[in-house]
Amino acid sequence: MCGIAGIAYPDQRPPDPVVLRAMAQALGHRGPDDEGEHLEPGIGLASRRLSIQDLSPAGHMPMASPDGRVVLSWNGEIYNHVELREEMKRRGARFRSTGDTEVLLQLYLAHGAEFLRRLVGMFAISLWDARKRVLLLARDRLGVKPLVYRLDDGGLRFASEIRGLLAEPGFSPAPDPEAIHSVLALRFIPNPGTAFASILQVPPAHVLVYQGGRARLERYWSLPEIVDVPATRRRECQERYRSLMDEAVKIRLRSDVPMALLLSGGIDSTAIAYHVRRNHAGRFRAFTVRFSEADYDEMPRARAAAEQLGLELEEITVREDVLDTLATIVDHMQTPFADPSIVPSWVLAREVSRHVKVGLVGDGGDENFGGYDRYRAHLLADRFGWLPGVVSRTPFFALLEAVSSEKNRRNYPGRIRRFLEGWELPARERNALWMANPGARRITRLYQPDFAARVAGIDATRALGMIPNDWGSARLIDLVLRADLGRYLPDDLLFKADITSMAFGLELRSPFLDHRVVEFAAALPPGWRVRGGGGKWFLREVYRGHIPESVRRARKAGFGMPIDHWFRDGLREPAHDLLLGRGALSREYLRADSVGAVLKIHRMGQRNYDEMIWTLLVLELWLRSRRGRPAREAA
Repeated sequence: MCGIAGIAYPDQRPPDPVVLRAMAQALGHRGPDDEGEHLEPGIGLASRRLSIQDLSPAGHMPMASPDGRVVLSWNGEIYNHVELREEMKRRGARFRSTGDTEVLLQLYLAHGAEFLRRLVGMFAISLWDARKRVLLLARDRLGVKPLVYRLDDGGLRFASEIRGLLAEPGFSPAPDPEAIHSVLALRFIPNPGTAFASILQVPPAHVLVYQGGRARLERYWSLPEIVDVPATRRRECQERYRSLMDEAVKIRLRSDVPMALLLSGGIDSTAIAYHVRRNHAGRFRAFTVRFSEADYDEMPRARAAAEQLGLELEEITVREDVLDTLATIVDHMQTPFADPSIVPSWVLAREVSRHVKVGLVGDGGDENFGGYDRYRAHLLADRFGWLPGVVSRTPFFALLEAVSSEKNRRNYPGRIRRFLEGWELPARERNALWMANPGARRITRLYQPDFAARVAGIDATRALGMIPNDWGSARLIDLVLRADLGRYLPDDLLFKADITSMAFGLELRSPFLDHRVVEFAAALPPGWRVRGGGGKWFLREVYRGHIPESVRRARKAGFGMPIDHWFRDGLREPAHDLLLGRGALSREYLRADSVGAVLKIHRMGQRNYDEMIWTLLVLELWLRSRRGRPAREAA
């Protein structure tokens, strides 16, 4: 793992080494073990290295080819580098190191840009070919590793994180109103956008080619289409899946530093534990987070999984000053990102990094195999589309209005109410409503008139994936899953995983994101993934008898936080002061009376607006961070 940055010009101007160094130093947390630069006319590459494979100086970056004409700096892990190395050795290639960086370099020399298709791993690659005077910026298939850039007539700058670009002296972009609108509606900013109009992301599965002052994006990978699999082949498919996951876990256990498993107590991370035990006979540690609030604590299932699979489980309890921790996270991200689970992710990464440098995780299981309640809700809506119109005109619906703020994790009345709101909508709008921040349909009521006018007509949910309204339920489920793999997974879940783990020099590896596993899942019949009675049907069948029944049969809980409790208790007054005090910077975008009404409605228990308040709080903290103002500044 590493942090990378660079500057490319369309001519022979030499990049300023001071600027390049400042960009790299802003990413020092991503690579505390080594640093390096490469400068020549027209190009400058920099690296901060977190040493995982080949800890010797031979793995130093940027790394140049023997003739010095091709230079590579990158972030990530190539899990099949051992197999690729042996293949190239048989063809006469010679290696000076034992890590994966030189494998990448040699592979490019042999195959050009097509080398990307040979890689099994996660990566953000910058590669300068002086022979062609071309710079390649490539991002892995699922978007596990981030890569942002800004392009103008003066050249191209890129970095692993936005903070690397903001470190350039004199560059201070204004927030993009459309991005703020997206955060308020979705909690995240869909790619290729960022919080700033002048900064973009390289999308997952794309390579950006910069040559002669011009840039073009090229896609190098796409999901396969569904195949018609007879029910009689189910056992064969289960064996194929087990083989793929065994291989995915096995190659992700390759490391020259200590590693562990991040165990949530859900089926995904427990499945990883099962395959770890099939491929690793020795001692293996696991870490899990717990909360003092009982309805958020999954510790019993995590303990059951660890006991049955022989893992040494270590428990981390979240006892944070949440406001100060959130302010620290927002300042570190330098972007507004409002998924509340970022706080336990941050705490877990911080604590785990004190023991190991690599952690296995279960990210991607839901998007591959249909784990969200939303998928089953689509099936129900497709089959019983007439029912909500009847229900919404009954006293039952009015009762849901009254009790939808129930103080428990799953908030069933509120979830049912939201479900019914979207049931009669066309599929595309329905999916957007269920994915968006609760209250997103009415979010513009909070906007200042000028801000509302600037984003008028912009549907922040349009980037979630264009789901046709005329497909039957089976095909619809497949399209929703694919849309989540392309948007929600990289822009929310994987961004969160990368930014929190790399803040502490911790590398996360998810076998479910092995592109061969993803391709396998994408080709399964949708009914094998999502059935009316529950999600992840295929996975639950595969692991029957191999993991604890309490885990295999459990409903998805997610990695949330009890913010509904906190905004009525310990965080109530701080949130009020930050959002309604005289120094509130979000007043530029949001009306104080409308924000006050949201806080009051939540406090009085009339509606659960916890996620909306959290999002407003993140926006305020981000604006303060940009101006260097403390979170607990006096009102």
